[in-house]
Amino acid sequence: MALVLVVDDDATIRSLLREILQMLGHIVMEATDGAVCMACIESSPPDLVFMDIFMPNKDGFEAMSEILAGTRKMKIVAMSGGGKMTGGLEYLEISKHMGADRILYKPFSVRQIAQTIEGLLDEERAPDQG
Repeated sequence: MALVLVVDDDATIRSLLREILQMLGHIVMEATDGAVCMACIESSPPDLVFMDIFMPNKDGFEAMSEILAGTRKMKIVAMSGGGKMTGGLEYLEISKHMGADRILYKPFSVRQIAQTIEGLLDEERAPDQG
C-alpha cells in the first residue's frame, strides 16, 4: 500500500485515478494544480505522484522541478493527453528527461495504471544494485 497524490485540473481524471488506485489498495490524495500539489507534499509527503503536465496556476513541469529539487524522494508519473511541441519533441518525453520515473499518455487503462504503480513499488522494494 502506498500514499499516492493525484495532481490534475480535470476532476474526471482525478476521480477515475482515485477509484483505480483505491481499488488497488492505495491511499489517495488529490490536488487540482501544481501549487496545491506542493502544499499537499509539505503536509503529507506521498510515496508516488501522478502529475498532469498542463494545469493552471503552476503546471506539472514547475511542480516536478520543485519536487525533484527537494530533499524528499518520491516517484513521479507524468501524464498528458497533450499533443506534440514544435520540432517533434513530446511533452511527456521532456518530463522523462526532467526526472519523471514513468510517463502515461491519456487516455490510459486500468491495466496501465496497475502495471505502472506495481513496477514503481517493486523498484522501491528491490535491493540497491549499485
